Amino acid sequence: MSDIARNQSNPNQITAAKPGSDQGENDLPPEALASKGPSKGLRQTTLLSRRFGLQAALLAAALYILTCGSANAELTATLSASTLLPGQPVVLTLTQTGAAGAAINLEPLQLDFQITNRGSRSEIRVINGQRQNRQELRLTLLPRRTGTLTVPALRAGNDVTRPLTLVVAPTKTLDATLLSVPNGIAQEQPVASPPLAIEIEARVEPAQVRVQQQVVLTVRVSSPKMPPSGHLHEPHIAAARVLPLGEERRIENTNEGNLQVYERRFAVFPAKPGKLDIPAQRFDAWRTAGGAPVPFESDALSVDVQPAVAAPATSKDNIAWLPARALTLVEAGPTAVRLAPGQTLTRMITLRGDGVMAEDLPAIPLQIPFLLRMRNDPPRLWNEHTPNGVIGYRSERVLIGTSEEGVYQLPGAGIDWWNTETERWEQATLPAWTVTVAAFISENRRPAATWNEWPPAVEDSSKGSIAADTNSDSDVPTSPWWTAFWPWFWGFIAIIVITLLVIILVRRREQRPAPEIGMVAPDEFPVTEQTSEEPFDATISKLQQAYDRGDANAAREALLDWGKQVWPESVPANLSQLALRVEPPLRDEIRLLDKAFFSPTPIDWTGSPVWERLASAVTKSANEQKSSGLTQ
Repeated sequence: MSDIARNQSNPNQITAAKPGSDQGENDLPPEALASKGPSKGLRQTTLLSRRFGLQAALLAAALYILTCGSANAELTATLSASTLLPGQPVVLTLTQTGAAGAAINLEPLQLDFQITNRGSRSEIRVINGQRQNRQELRLTLLPRRTGTLTVPALRAGNDVTRPLTLVVAPTKTLDATLLSVPNGIAQEQPVASPPLAIEIEARVEPAQVRVQQQVVLTVRVSSPKMPPSGHLHEPHIAAARVLPLGEERRIENTNEGNLQVYERRFAVFPAKPGKLDIPAQRFDAWRTAGGAPVPFESDALSVDVQPAVAAPATSKDNIAWLPARALTLVEAGPTAVRLAPGQTLTRMITLRGDGVMAEDLPAIPLQIPFLLRMRNDPPRLWNEHTPNGVIGYRSERVLIGTSEEGVYQLPGAGIDWWNTETERWEQATLPAWTVTVAAFISENRRPAATWNEWPPAVEDSSKGSIAADTNSDSDVPTSPWWTAFWPWFWGFIAIIVITLLVIILVRRREQRPAPEIGMVAPDEFPVTEQTSEEPFDATISKLQQAYDRGDANAAREALLDWGKQVWPESVPANLSQLALRVEPPLRDEIRLLDKAFFSPTPIDWTGSPVWERLASAVTKSANEQKSSGLTQ
């Protein structure tokens, strides 16, 4: 009784004890152990019942949560609008609540809609100890056709959405009923916009080719009002290689007005014979007001691809199939080359293929002897993109040279190819080479210097010995070595003397004082002893007649003649120079005459008595000269 009461009053002590443990029992007396037997079984039974009860409660709670989560799992679908115009997108929101389920199958949407964008969001909430999952998938759909469309039921595991109806109206008016989006944000009513006047056209040239022959695909997008703005998808053609050639924008004049054109070209190389299907080319046009792009597609095309033509019987067995519009081998330099032993030469050959990619050009067959070939550089490949197609280049460099003298023949290279313009086999060739390896010998080369004893040794008869006479061959020079040096020495001295003379003459001329040209007053000018008044009278008479007639050219000639008589050593070249040598007012009158030649409006230059001033000056100068002579 006391033990049971003690155990009940202190349950923590009983719970802490491990089942089946006899801890502390060895310390009790035998009487106590005998009296404790019934209470030990009761304590173990109580402990086991409590453990099993706790585990059962946890299991029941987990089953309840899973059952509630699976029971509350739900998949719903909503649309942002129920009515659209062609080219307008719609947002489909898929909401999945409850436990995380399987992925949503979106394949049924591909029939009538194109998925242009997608986004996802997930939330986890714990309310009153219960966990709630919410996953949201937003899809931007672009209808593929007009009319009444149905968003099919979408499945995610065992959950299925309900079908939704969407009307794509072909008219320009719009009466749409917007549905509330899950996040509670109200959307704006879409505004109708006029349709885009865009046309897309695709064509191929030629329509029938051989295998690996180039086909030029041209995609043309045109708009009458403004340049087409959008994205043109690159073509994806099965069993063919596609290489972009470039784009072009231009304006074309038509009967209906200017047409804005955007054009792109592609080079297509079929890989196998048969019918080559080229799918419709797509252009996504952008609206100026924004929104989703509007797709435009061209018609699908096809090309008839014929098999390769067998090589001619005269060609080699391992000839490669190489169709091209043109194929040329180019090498710069002469075909006959001479090298010295040990000298090297770089041989560069370029293969150019019109309508062939550089990766398809074969290696250039250079038949160079083993003794001449020293190093081969890796080939250089590049493509040139033109509006008419691709042009491939392959350039190879070979370093040749040898130390063995001789004449080496290098056969010309040749490549067989199929001409797509003439539909026949042709061969691109290079001429043969001749390489001569020999030492260079110059007839004018001076012989090597030979050193001899000078003066030559003579016999010493007294000693009975003969001095050694070295280098008695025919190539011993007959004159001392310095005889060849004197011409160069005297030539150098002559150059120095001539240079010094030129420098002295130039400096003397620079230091010579220039003749002083004084300024002459209008009533005086220099008259030499040999000069009288008669030559000036004739010039002044011409000047007076020119002023009377108003002849500016004659007046200018008369004034220049007068200046020539006054300054014979430094003749003025024009009226401007003459005016600088006289004093006013004569200077102003001469400048007025000079200005009359270049003025856009007529100028009265005949009012000044220039000849009278010159005549009085001549008389005065002559009288002064006579009086000075009498005084002396």
